Amino acid sequence: DLFKQKQYTEALTEVQSALRYAPNSHELNNLFCDIKSTKSRRRTRITVIVIIVIFAVVGSIAYGAYNSYKEAEEDKAWTEAKDSSTVSSLEHFMELYPGGNHAFEAEELLMQLRKVDSDYWEGIRLSSDVSKFEEYKLELLLFVLYTSLFTLVFYLFF
Repeated sequence: DLFKQKQYTEALTEVQSALRYAPNSHELNNLFCDIKSTKSRRRTRITVIVIIVIFAVVGSIAYGAYNSYKEAEEDKAWTEAKDSSTVSSLEHFMELYPGGNHAFEAEELLMQLRKVDSDYWEGIRLSSDVSKFEEYKLELLLFVLYTSLFTLVFYLFF
């Protein structure tokens, strides 16, 4: 009765007591083995379920932590790209995070900067003042040097 009700420990104790009075009973020995193997399978199933639950919880925590880290990393890169206000830094940000949280803002700012650059260049092109072109070349050279220095510092320290 206890075995059918899945009260394995009590059933095992009862069969052990009965085996003291009839140690050679094949029926009791078979029942004893059945109860022990059923109890063992049940314990194994419970252990497997607990391990699966633990892995699921740990995996969820690790995934959440990883996403938080990635979002913080993207936020930091966005702040740097936005603060630099250069086309190249924004293009680099868009290469790293094309579908990120700040992709739309980066694209908007990038379009604005390209428009300003285009208007600036068009003003120089249409001007007859050679000094504006020389000033533009100097600004371009300084920009290239600044970008190279920034890249070098970034790779050395980050």
